[in-house]
Amino acid sequence: MKKDYNRGYFENVSGYSRHGGYGKMHKEIIMWYNGIFEVLKKKGNIDLKQGNGEKVLDVGCAYGYILSELNKKNFKTYGMDISQYAVKIAKQLNKTSRIDVGDIHHLVPFRSKFDFILCLEVLEHLQTPEDAIKNMYSSLKKGGFLIITTPNPSSKSCFYFPYKDPTHISLKNSEEWVKLMKIWPFERIDSWGIHAIPLSKYFTGKVGHIAVPESLGGTILIVCKK
Repeated sequence: MKKDYNRGYFENVSGYSRHGGYGKMHKEIIMWYNGIFEVLKKKGNIDLKQGNGEKVLDVGCAYGYILSELNKKNFKTYGMDISQYAVKIAKQLNKTSRIDVGDIHHLVPFRSKFDFILCLEVLEHLQTPEDAIKNMYSSLKKGGFLIITTPNPSSKSCFYFPYKDPTHISLKNSEEWVKLMKIWPFERIDSWGIHAIPLSKYFTGKVGHIAVPESLGGTILIVCKK
């Protein structure tokens, strides 16, 4: 599996290839997830815009763009990715973060317990996402949050243009994901459809997102509290 996530994947195969590759999308990726974090604050009362030393693990951190943003906001950051190529770049960008190669199917390569675990656009790549959820649940502190985004294969929005990624092998709708999460004793599980407003980046500096019925959202956002 590791060989699938080399430079060729990030620059030529992933959904970012149509924009010139992942390496050229730093600013846009930050704007996208800042919009997601706004929804988290409004709908889930979770503030990732300003930290107080909380530990955050980014599973599937890729080049570490989200880690770099969280480092500016006073979080203690950790990252993992199955790609040695991506981890090397992430370490160069994030000198204060702890980042390691790891397969979330099998383990989290850190002994720490986390206040937040981010799993953003990752589960759809996994052969057995339930193994990943088990490992992330085990690595959360009591009261901690697992935050997931994943493409919505059921979206009926006329503004949603799905791209074909051969590594997207576990696409599910919101109901299926929530059913899977309920295998573990999370205290609370919430989910929303997320609709992006790309043009907003020209006016606000971030890609705006609004919570919508699942059928209208191109992305599924799931928040699980332990």
